[in-house]
Amino acid sequence: MRKSIRRCLVLALAGLAALVLGTATAYACYTEYIPASTPGGIGASMTFTAAMPTEPYAPDTTAFEGPYTCTLLYHQYFGTPGCGGFSVDVTFDNVQAQPGYIAGADDQTVFTASADTARTFGCRTAAGDFDWNTAFVVTTTDTQLSAVYQTTQAGYLLYLLREEGGNDGPSFYVNFAPVPVTCPAGETPSQFGLMVSNLTITIADSPVYGTQTWTYPGPFYG
Repeated sequence: MRKSIRRCLVLALAGLAALVLGTATAYACYTEYIPASTPGGIGASMTFTAAMPTEPYAPDTTAFEGPYTCTLLYHQYFGTPGCGGFSVDVTFDNVQAQPGYIAGADDQTVFTASADTARTFGCRTAAGDFDWNTAFVVTTTDTQLSAVYQTTQAGYLLYLLREEGGNDGPSFYVNFAPVPVTCPAGETPSQFGLMVSNLTITIADSPVYGTQTWTYPGPFYG
């Protein structure tokens, strides 16, 4: 789980630094283990990292840096400070015991992922309290998660496993689109919460990983 721990640590430190500066993007990390669906199969640990937008909620789709940017940079695989999002890092166990791995099979298959999401928006009063009279929820169903470069390719993961050991699996991310939030005079837009459920990782017809689906019903919260 090396990459998961690194990501959580880096984002937690970034969140702490932002908090000191008074423009915090909140991060949260959770790990859940999904056992193999069949005896002798492959189990998966999913590490979920949420990125909540900077307060007040004011995403800037023209900015490439700063606390309200909503634009991903090249090879940036996590939610931006302005729009927020989440990432999922997967690690596997028991891959080395699979017949295809023992036989040294080449594997050109690709992992995919999906999830349901719900984001609660509204307004905060001048005192900083969330005004539930302004609250509304934006939901998505079976959202396809974006792939972190190379990590969703089974052949690349097997290369790492054979050369370096460990049990790295695929990684995915979502950077949310901005949502219009209109507030009464004296109140400011806010994203109050993030909920991610039915997180599903899938691969089909792999000579090493087989045809498998790992699902965590959740929910994860940001």
